[in-house]
Amino acid sequence: MTDLLCKCNWCDYSQTFTVNADIPKRYFAWEEKYLQGQETTESIIDIFPDFSAGDRELLICNTCGDCWDKFFGKGFDMMGLQLTHAVWE
Repeated sequence: MTDLLCKCNWCDYSQTFTVNADIPKRYFAWEEKYLQGQETTESIIDIFPDFSAGDRELLICNTCGDCWDKFFGKGFDMMGLQLTHAVWE
């Protein structure tokens, strides 16, 4: 097991995720392609299937659930479409 530390870019929130040792390599390979706008070989959900949507979003865009809600409001996804269920658990 190993730890991934993720910090929100907008506030003091940080979270440490304890994951299997092979996960960081997969995540960093995904992140590199994602940030370059390249097609990824697996989705973030494939890498972190047990994480909540909020935890995955923190890893993707370094925005915690509280800041996300302040910026976009509850119930909105990245495309700005109204969702019928809560985004953050």
